[in-house]
Amino acid sequence: MVIRASKDLEYILEAYLGAQGKGLHEKCTSVQRFIPQPLQKKIRYLATIRNKLVHERDFHHIPDRPRFVESYQIAERDLRAVVAKHGRKPAGQKDDVCRMM
Repeated sequence: MVIRASKDLEYILEAYLGAQGKGLHEKCTSVQRFIPQPLQKKIRYLATIRNKLVHERDFHHIPDRPRFVESYQIAERDLRAVVAKHGRKPAGQKDDVCRMM
């Protein structure tokens, strides 16, 4: 769930806003001029949980799963609003972001 949420947000940032970078933090930073501060905070929270799960040996679960799910849902919704205002439709790609939560 965490990896899929990160991949979905990274896809939106990259395909629709032209974000660049290796991960969710870097992609968010590269297009932060389009993204309101509260949305940036949600995206960075999600990225931090993902990074801890992947890289920290003693971090094995989402500390507050309901908060994570809600943060993803809000971030995805709000990011789509930013795309509607500043984004572009990627050439030759369909809009297939997973709604898994």
